[in-house]
Amino acid sequence: MIDKELNKKSNKLAINGVYRPFTPYSVLFASGEDAVEFVQGQVTQDISNLKQGEMAYAFLLTQKGRVVGDLYVIQESAESVRLVSWSMTPVEMVDRLEAYIIADDVELVDETADWAGWQVAGSAAVTWGQEWVKKMGSNVIGWREPVPLGSGSFCLLTKEDPAWPEHIREGLAEDFERARLEAGVPRVPVDLGPTDFPQEAGQEKVGVSFTKGCYLGQEVMARLETTGRIRRRLFRVSGVGKAPEEGLAELKQGERVVGELRSRISGGVDEWQGLAMLNVAHLDTAREVELGEGLVVRVAEAISD
Repeated sequence: MIDKELNKKSNKLAINGVYRPFTPYSVLFASGEDAVEFVQGQVTQDISNLKQGEMAYAFLLTQKGRVVGDLYVIQESAESVRLVSWSMTPVEMVDRLEAYIIADDVELVDETADWAGWQVAGSAAVTWGQEWVKKMGSNVIGWREPVPLGSGSFCLLTKEDPAWPEHIREGLAEDFERARLEAGVPRVPVDLGPTDFPQEAGQEKVGVSFTKGCYLGQEVMARLETTGRIRRRLFRVSGVGKAPEEGLAELKQGERVVGELRSRISGGVDEWQGLAMLNVAHLDTAREVELGEGLVVRVAEAISD
């Protein structure tokens, strides 16, 4: 049953004026005469007009348009970009990219050990982060997230730990996770992965260009944009009690499987919230959705709506 009036407790206060360690899985430096053009031909976003220090959020896809991983592409110079990912390890990213380097002048260097990552939330924290990036120069990189958490969020990539001011305290990872789920931000590959299209979580709006040239999976992206044929969608969901165990995922209406629960976290004394991928072709919006034996799952509108 789709509950359009689903009342979720806001987590904005809990992540207002806070930071947390948020180190990426991989940081690669791609350089060479063909580096920028090569990366442009691999990612879903248009990076051709980025200025030095600017970034773009993008995906790496399979030929069939499924999500391999997501990343931020940061323009460093006319012949170099930095690639930052929270979903792919250095080995995974290098293997994926090197498979398509033929005669290109591109060198990939693993810089993961040189950088730490941080996430700040709340307007005051975001403002401080932006000013600190300007002050510190090349030792710090920062950017606003495409879909912000709470009252705003900002990512920092640093070569040294920040000297946090008194008005910004360390927050709890659980609070950031609840805010992510409230904002409907999928985590790759947990919520959006190798069986999924970016469109199934509404991420084509922030991570896919439909005007740039060819890249792996581009034909599928263009076809989905033209036809609008998406059979599955990622939905916000919630329920009573503690968050279901990780192995419990199959969502049903009667005997019919209509989807699967992905991210989930306890949200209070007697409630939990999460994200679920549901087959909209099979989903009866007037009937209850169940997880396991009789555990009713409340379903809000799709996050891509």
